[in-house]
Amino acid sequence: MIPRISENANRCETIDADNMHNLLKKYSRHETNFYNLLKNRPVPHFPTAHIYYIEEVCGAETDAESGGMVAEDLVGQVHAIDFLPGLNEAQVLALMEALAGLHWITLRDLERESDFADFPEQSIFTDRLQVAMYDEAVLLEQICPEKFGNSRIQNLAWSFDYDYKTAQIQKLVQKLGRKILVHGDLNVSNILWRNAAPNEIAAIIDYQFVHVGSIAADIVRVLTLGVSRAHRKEHTDRYLKYYWQKLDELTKSDKMSNVLSFNELKEQYWETFAISSNFTLFGIGLYHKMYSDGSLGKAEKRAENLRELLDRAEGIVEDIENLARK
Repeated sequence: MIPRISENANRCETIDADNMHNLLKKYSRHETNFYNLLKNRPVPHFPTAHIYYIEEVCGAETDAESGGMVAEDLVGQVHAIDFLPGLNEAQVLALMEALAGLHWITLRDLERESDFADFPEQSIFTDRLQVAMYDEAVLLEQICPEKFGNSRIQNLAWSFDYDYKTAQIQKLVQKLGRKILVHGDLNVSNILWRNAAPNEIAAIIDYQFVHVGSIAADIVRVLTLGVSRAHRKEHTDRYLKYYWQKLDELTKSDKMSNVLSFNELKEQYWETFAISSNFTLFGIGLYHKMYSDGSLGKAEKRAENLRELLDRAEGIVEDIENLARK
């Protein structure tokens, strides 16, 4: 069946449920396209649930409700961590290694333009969705005027602009010289960890936002959403170095040359930071609602969790402002 609107999405005041349901049908088709492309091939350090059968979604713009897939049953074997406090050190490193594996497979096995035909740059983040993300993020100014007053989010409207975001993605892809598939939504709920080994990835799921993008886009998503502001700022270069070393090891093992130097990776990271982290600001706005009303987290930790969310958001805003000044 086509997935229904999640409770998270319903909490977004700026998204119409009927339109979101039609988008979900489109996203479901997009996800099956990714699994058809992957064909259950093993990806180093980037496990996916084994797919046994796929029935194509009948059409993104129709009323058809058929379509879906039969996947490996991981119930009872895996878990997703809570958004707060988020990822620990070992888990961040595991994700850096996983992304190196995904990108290596892209570089090694996907060379024809037809391989990327279903995943063009900015194909999922539509103009309408960008507006909805901005409208949700700008509510942070009302939630915490002490941190986001003086129109701090409104001043970042350029980073949410669909045309700007598309042009920036295309520029970064062209700069790399090779197309890379980006997961697009690596939040903690889409990463499943083994119950028996909590720092080992069992499966990465939810490929409805896969698209061609910057090689650093998913790294931005992991670090801005998954760890604290202070930890991210202190350790970004170390995590980038670890990712780059793992990608370098994989390319050399296959007698390939790495597609970029470490300094070029850092350039990709900061050049995609603003457009990749606006999805995080949108997500933080939604999570703030859920922690506020008690849908997530323990009551005794509510105030602490809300402070942490706003601190992560302020860290993102601060970095985008500094980038804009440069």
